[in-house]
Formats: sequence, C-alpha cells, structure tokens
Amino acid sequence: WAGSVAFYRIANYESVDYMARSLYVSATLIASSFYYFSLIFPDFKQEYKGKLIKIIFINSILIFLILKTDTIIAGGVALESSDNKILFGPYSIIFIIYILYYFCSSFLRLLRKYFNYSKDNPKKFQVLYVFIGYTLSGVISFNTNLLLHSLGNFKYVWLGPASTILVALSITYAVTKHRLFNVKIITTEFFVFILWAFTLIKISAFENLGEFGVLIPLSFLLLSLTIGILLIKSVKKQAEQHEENKRLVLQLANANQQLKEVDDIKSKFVSLARHQMASPLTAINAYASLLNDKDVDLDKIGLKSLQGIIDRFIVIVKDFLAISQIENEEVKYSNDEVDLAQTLNDILCERKFIIDHHNINIEMDIGDEEYKIKGDTAKLNTAIANILENSIQYSKDSTVLIKLEKKNSKIVLTISDEGVRSLPEISSVLLKKFSPDPFEATIMGNGLGVYVSKRFIEAHGGTFEIKNDGGCQFVILLPQV
Repeated sequence: WAGSVAFYRIANYESVDYMARSLYVSATLIASSFYYFSLIFPDFKQEYKGKLIKIIFINSILIFLILKTDTIIAGGVALESSDNKILFGPYSIIFIIYILYYFCSSFLRLLRKYFNYSKDNPKKFQVLYVFIGYTLSGVISFNTNLLLHSLGNFKYVWLGPASTILVALSITYAVTKHRLFNVKIITTEFFVFILWAFTLIKISAFENLGEFGVLIPLSFLLLSLTIGILLIKSVKKQAEQHEENKRLVLQLANANQQLKEVDDIKSKFVSLARHQMASPLTAINAYASLLNDKDVDLDKIGLKSLQGIIDRFIVIVKDFLAISQIENEEVKYSNDEVDLAQTLNDILCERKFIIDHHNINIEMDIGDEEYKIKGDTAKLNTAIANILENSIQYSKDSTVLIKLEKKNSKIVLTISDEGVRSLPEISSVLLKKFSPDPFEATIMGNGLGVYVSKRFIEAHGGTFEIKNDGGCQFVILLPQV
C-alpha cells in the first residue's frame, strides 16, 4: 500500500492511470486481509477456508472492476503544479461500502473477542493491542485516504500508509509482552524475505551471460527459494518442539505436585488411623489383661464400658472402610422408599442408652407430614446416624434439636446442638477429608463419619451444610418423592 502511494505520487502522464488504479487495488487487499485476520486471530484455527475462498472471489471481482473498467476508478491525471489527481467512476460508492463493511465488521469482531476472554487470559491482551493499533490506523486512513479522497483532496494521502506504524508498534508490544507470535519464526521469515529480495536484485543485474545465461539467475533464484523455505520450516519445527517440551515439563510438574498431594493424604490417613485405633486397642488390651486375671471381679471392671469401646472401635473401622470404598467408587446404592421420620425414630431408639448416659434432652419438631425419599436405606441411616452421634457425643447435659420440614420440593433435616468442639472447621476443612490444617481428632469424634455422611447425602442428590452459631447446626437437603 505504501509502495503504491509512493509510485502514484511520482507517476508521469503515461503511468498515472495504472498507478491510481493500483492504489485502490492495494486498499481492497488490506481490507480483505484484515477481515480474514479478524476471523482467525488469535487462535489461528484453520476452520475458515470456505470464507477465505469467498473473500478472494469477491476481492478479485472488485480488482477487475478497478483495473479494467471505469465504473469505480475512471483514471488518473498527472499534474506538475500539484499532486496527481484521481478521477472516480460513477459507482465508486461500491469501493467505499466494501472498505467500510470489511473494516467495521473486523473491528467489531475483535472487540467482541476481547470481551469474551476472561481477565487472566493472555489472548485478551493480544486482541486489545491489535485492536488499538488497527483502530488508530484505520481512523487516520479512513479520513485521509477515503473521505478526503472522495472530496478531491489528495494532499494528505501519505498519512494512511504512515499510520500503519501504529499497527506495527502495537503488534511489537504484544509480541514482546504477551507472546503474540513466535519471535524466532518471524525473524527468520524476515531475513529470508530480505535474502529473496537481494537475490532478485542481483538476478536483474545479470547481463551478457551467453546462450544459457538465463539458467544461471534462475538457478540462483530456485536455490534461494529452496534454502529459505527449508530454513523457515526448520526454525518452525524447532520452535514447535520447544513449545512441546515446555508443555511436557509443565505436565510433569503438575503430575509431581499431584503425587505429593496423594502422598500427603496417605500419610495423614495412616497417621489418623494409627491415632484413632491406638486408644481403643489399648483399652481393649487392658480389659483383656484383667479378664485373664482369675482374682478380678468381672462385675467391677465394667463390661458395659468395654462393650462401648468395642462398639466405637467398630464404628471407626467402618468409617475408614467406607471412605476407601467411596474414593474407589465401589459403593453401590439401592433405590428404596425411605421414610426419614421413621429412620430418625429408629436411630434414636438404638442410641437411647448413649443419650441417657450423656443426659441429653432430644427435642423433635417433625409434624404429621410424610417425609419419604428414594434412596439406599442403609446408607441414609449411616449418614444421619453419624451426624446425630456427633451431636450426642459433644452435647453432654444439653439439648439436641431435630427438625424435619418440607421446602420447595425438598425435605430439610436440621440437627442442632450446643456442643463446643473443633467442628467449626468442618465446613471448610474437615469435609475435605484430610486437610493440611490440624484438627482435634479424638476417640469421641474424628470427623470421618461426617465426611462419610456428606458423600452419602450427595450421592442421593442432596446437599450437606454445617453452620456454627454458639453450637453446631447440620443442615441436610434431600429431594422428596
């Protein structure tokens, strides 16, 4: 485009007509190439080949009309006293509409892409810099090379090509700051094109080389083209290999990080299992030693306490086994009709001794409605029992409130207690199974049962939430039948 402007300004009477038409041909090529660029940038996906063919076809028709007819450009006039003048044809409006449509639609497309990318996506900045450069250059070119031209003012026609430096600067900044293109490939292509240009200049200077002299410059040209293409392909392949190596290194780093996390979880699992099982096993071992002593009165050693320790130990083992099955996706669920009100009554009856032992007052707010859902009876029983046991264990000499209600096609079960414990971290820490943050894990409550409950509830399409306000409130939402 800059070249066509320069040749047009120095054209004589014989060449001014062709140079005037060439100036507008180059403008159509800028518009069409920018339009296609806005389609593929910044992902450069090869999915617009059909549109590319249409763009070339339409552009070719317009170029034919400009070069071979007087419909758009009627010719050029060389003037000695002032700048050369262009004569417009009766349908020059076609050229204006073509340029405006291609540029405006391209600007809008880039702007839409900018808003579609997230803030942390580097492509957002790539689009921004290209958009700014092309917009500033486009506004200047529209006024100097289109608007003023149509009014017969050719004085500032040079500003259009000069404004393309803004595009170059914006893309250069995007290259250096946000890896818009691969700099090595661009640099190689640039020097290869320089090599080709000098080769053509040298070939044009060859004279008097004899009968077969034409073969020498052609050989130089073919050799130059071959070397240039091979060099570009080599650098491109090297750059692609470098990017692939970086991607593999990043994947390896991520895999190593995941292995470390798995190893940490395994260590926490083993540590927690050892801690949780050591206390009851020690107590059981002590009771076993007493039982072996023939002089010990069995009525005095508290066999009920021993039974309680054994029961709790069984619960711990079941929790660990349940977690293992959940993580390995080995849990199978039945599809029974479960009455939550009846399930609660059964759980409370089974734990009446523990409730009385802790001097707990159970307040029920259920009502007369039916609270039925579809699910696995045993898994739901385990989930609710784990949560209720947690409240019972931490609510000595206090009240546990159990509320059952319906809200928006959901059954809501709320278990509230006044117990003080480390469970305030459950909502953000303990429910993640084995958090790196420390938490109190005792024989009376390790939080594993709460985690198992959460996974069982979610498997039934429900949600589980823990709130803390002077105590602990467990909220379970399950879809009703």
